[in-house]
Formats: sequence, C-alpha cells, structure tokens
Amino acid sequence: MENKNNPLVTVLMSVYNNENSVSRAINSILNQSFKDFEFLIIDDCSTDNTAGIINSFNDSRIRIINNENNLGLTQSLNIGLEKAEGKYIARIDADDFSYPERLEKQIAFLGNNQDFILLGTSFNIVNNAGKVIKEVLFNTTPERLYYDIIFQNMIAHSSVVFKLREADKLGGYSGDLKYAQDYDLWCKLSRVGKIWVLPDILTLWCDNPLNISNKKRKEQDLVSEDIFTGSLRLLGVEENVIRGSYLLHNYYDDSFINCPKEKINSIFKSLLYINSKIVKNCPDFYRRPKLREVGYKNLIDLATRIYKNTDNKFKILSFLVKNCFNVRLDIEVFRKIVNSVFKR
Repeated sequence: MENKNNPLVTVLMSVYNNENSVSRAINSILNQSFKDFEFLIIDDCSTDNTAGIINSFNDSRIRIINNENNLGLTQSLNIGLEKAEGKYIARIDADDFSYPERLEKQIAFLGNNQDFILLGTSFNIVNNAGKVIKEVLFNTTPERLYYDIIFQNMIAHSSVVFKLREADKLGGYSGDLKYAQDYDLWCKLSRVGKIWVLPDILTLWCDNPLNISNKKRKEQDLVSEDIFTGSLRLLGVEENVIRGSYLLHNYYDDSFINCPKEKINSIFKSLLYINSKIVKNCPDFYRRPKLREVGYKNLIDLATRIYKNTDNKFKILSFLVKNCFNVRLDIEVFRKIVNSVFKR
C-alpha cells in the first residue's frame, strides 16, 4: 500500500566522478516547476570532489546513498529502485540536464493516461562546451514506438519517467547487464504497458566523449544486438531468420546500404516476416492495423534509402512490390507506396 505522505516522484541519479557536471544536473531538478518529489542520489564511490558537491546542497528533498564499493551503474540504479518512495521514477544522469517544466508535463500526462507506464521526451544534444549540436524530436505513436524499440533504442535515459511498481514486477534493471540496461528495461516495459515520448524538448543530453555511450560504444552495441534478438525470439521469430537478421538491428541507419543485391533481398524478406510476427504477437493494448502500417512505411523508407542514388524511381517501386509485398495489396497501401517513392 502506498503511503500518502510519500512523494509522488523519485528522481534517481547515480554518480561517479562527475564533479564537473553534477552541480548543474542537481540544480536542474531542484528548480523544477513540479515540486512533489524526492531526489535520490547514489554515489558509487566517487574519488573526486563529487561527494563534496552533492553534500553542499541544503535541500530536504535530497537523499544520498553512498555505496561501500564501486558497483557500477546497473546495480546502483537497482539500489535506487529498492530505496525509492515515489510512485514514479524519473531518471537523470549526472552530466545531463532537465528543463524546468519536464516533470510537470510528464506527470500530468501519466496522471491523465493511466495505461501508459513509461514516458520519455524529445531532447537536445550538446557538446562539452554546452552548445546545442542537434535536436532529437519525436512525433510518434505508441504503436510506432513499440515497433521501433524492438530494433533500436532511441529513448534518452535521462528523459524517462516510469512507474516503479511495473519496473519492480519485471525485476528492475537486468543485473547481468553492464551496458544498455535502459534499452533492456524499455523493451520489457513496452510488453506490459504503453510507452511514449513527448514531442516537447524537456531534456538536454551531453555528448561527452567520456560517458558510457561513447567510451563503450562497441560493448553497448553488442549488448543491444542481444536484446534485439531476444525480442525477436519472444515474438516467435524462427532461429534461422534471427541468425541472418543481425543487420536489421541497425536498419534505421545506412550500415548495409552497400550490401550485395542478394543480401538486400534477404534483409527485406526477413523484415517482412518479422513485421508479420510483430503484428500477430503484439500485446492487445496496441492497435494491430497501426502496427501493420508502421511496418509498411519502414519497408518503403528503407527501399528509398537503398536506392537513393538511382534516377530510376520505377526500379524502387518494382523492387518494393516484387520483393516485399508478397501479400495482397489494397489500393490505399499501393497508393502510399507510389507516393512515398515519387515524392523523393
């Protein structure tokens, strides 16, 4: 039973040697327009002045837990989940930043949409000098995000708010994952409740060469690929398709544009098959016709990117119809294919 005196939100941050950025991150939370939160900070045995900076803040909402040993991010976050008193967990990393209206807008949405269990935000990416170098804007639907998250993690960890009870039921962050633990949890949550991302830019993500996403890119990609193939297995995708579909984990970029034609044909056939499994075996709270449409749009987009250097747009159209849509096409789907190809 929830204690009515508990804060509605626990803001959770794990820190390790973040003396250059942690003050800004803390201030961005303390200055939120939404006030009903506790701020739980896990210090994972920092050896610089991080602890001194954290302890210099005089705010009753801050709770500090000092790990006796350096445990790493995953275990530190799970300690935070165990100690959290809020209904919702709001994440922030020590080198990131939340704009003042972030929690207010996220909690308002979740309060009005009880079937959603995780909510991210659009975000700015900044360099070490604090200059915005990219805006990551989302204009998506729950079905689109459920589909996309199977293939790739695009939700910034520091942007999310999720329901603690649902995360606890799933065991929190997977203790055996040193990297991509957020991606794994988002995938699990997407199977038990709706997830979404607000179009508002409410988070600032620092593209620091020293953060885990950059320092351990290869290791993180390998773990992410395992999470992707695990999702395919849960959807009932056959092992022979899974073994040949590792490239699809990155099909949102152009990593295999220069593959031989035979390989590209195989990729498209695998994607069409995976699409059918996603639609057939998705949780009931997602709309299957919308998921099917997402799959079609992705196939069209991928084909146009593969053939982006050709002047023969009829070749793209022929390729799509011949290799991808070996199902009966209604006139509306066919119209969308033609329009997408010839609007390039």
